[in-house]
Amino acid sequence: MRANGWKQVFKFTYLQMIKSKAYIISTIVIAVCMLIMAVGINFLPALMAGGFGGGAEGENVEGGEGGDNTSEGAFFGISKLYVSDRSGIEPAPDFDYFLEMGIELIPIPESDIETKTAQIHASLDAEALVEIIKVKGGYNILASRPEFEGRINADNCRSVLAFMSNTVWMSHLISIGVPEESISEVSAYVTTQVTIAGEAPRSEIAAIIANIALPTISALILFMFIIMYGQLTAQAIATEKTSRVMETLLTSVRPMAIILGKVLGMGLASFTQFFALVASGVLISAAVAPFGALGQVFGSVEIPVDDVEMQMVQTAFEEAFVGFNAMSVVWIIIVFLLGFLFYSLIAGLFGASINRIEDLQAALQPMSLISVLGFMMAYLAPIFNMDSGEINFIQRISYYVPISSPFALPAAIISGEMNAAGIFISVLVLAVFCVLMLLFVSRVYEAIVMHTGNRIKFGIMLKMAKKK
Repeated sequence: MRANGWKQVFKFTYLQMIKSKAYIISTIVIAVCMLIMAVGINFLPALMAGGFGGGAEGENVEGGEGGDNTSEGAFFGISKLYVSDRSGIEPAPDFDYFLEMGIELIPIPESDIETKTAQIHASLDAEALVEIIKVKGGYNILASRPEFEGRINADNCRSVLAFMSNTVWMSHLISIGVPEESISEVSAYVTTQVTIAGEAPRSEIAAIIANIALPTISALILFMFIIMYGQLTAQAIATEKTSRVMETLLTSVRPMAIILGKVLGMGLASFTQFFALVASGVLISAAVAPFGALGQVFGSVEIPVDDVEMQMVQTAFEEAFVGFNAMSVVWIIIVFLLGFLFYSLIAGLFGASINRIEDLQAALQPMSLISVLGFMMAYLAPIFNMDSGEINFIQRISYYVPISSPFALPAAIISGEMNAAGIFISVLVLAVFCVLMLLFVSRVYEAIVMHTGNRIKFGIMLKMAKKK
């Protein structure tokens, strides 16, 4: 048969690849990067909540004209906060938590506002003035900062005001007779949703994760793996041909067995690395999750009752990953392997069309154009969902077009955006095109594998396929 001997080529290619130093080092480096990312994502929110600083609380550091009393432990970049509370709330709002953040809190009377405003305006220190004023129907909190933004800026003040506004709101509820134990019920949030009739509704955060973040990230990762290993397949075939190793191989196996064995061997090597990295990522995340934010997001750690934002995030992730189960993993593996097979057959064909290794990049240009187009459909289309958070027309088309479905389909499977029938049709279309590509390659490869002249262009390959 034309493919006899492919198993030997497959075994040799796979073992040679996974034993190479580049393969081992790249796997370790990516795994370490995943560890750093998982730890960072898990513990960064806690670190931010606890404040930043390199010195002891209350330590003064001189600098600038006249000295700068900026505390190194200050949160939000502010060291001193003057507060004029004219809200009339009883009991008055308690802002003592700013002291734990390293911010010096100084109450001032209304009579000092004009003088303190002039002082803040010209100040070179990291200080601000906050006025809490009773207005019709509510309260207004005004923050005044120095004209010179070298110490603090508007964003620093907005971060402080976010904390203070919540405290004022809580104090107001208590002042009008709402029991403290009932404040969480009074502060219950209300969300609005729009969905297609018959489909499960998703929150705005879940829609953004499922329809924007997940597709763009997964498309980028899969594109890197599939294209990188596809080009390695082309390089391996081109190297064997230009070094005359191909002539030796052809004495024992047929040309079709060589390219089939190379493609499948590289495909298994890529899947091995991909699976190893996914497994290590899951294990690392599971190990650090109980100690930080990841555990709260994925439900392994109980979220405090008053942490409404984290509860919303957890619910959003559950909604976004509604389609993730054992069957979805199987589909993703199939899509990954078919996508690799599709692009690697193209890459191997162009790799065999050259007679000098220097011509490899030029020969792979058609494949690069096709792969980038498919990647753009899967990666860029979700960005246009930023306003609506819904799947757009181009994104839906990308699930069924063979050049883009390997990059777009996994995210749609995980998020539950496609039903079983849609997934089957998409995978079937990709599989059919893989078979057609294999038939095309088998017609052309044997005719060009021993070619020693100039690089054979794609148009000539099409003519060769018709003659066979």
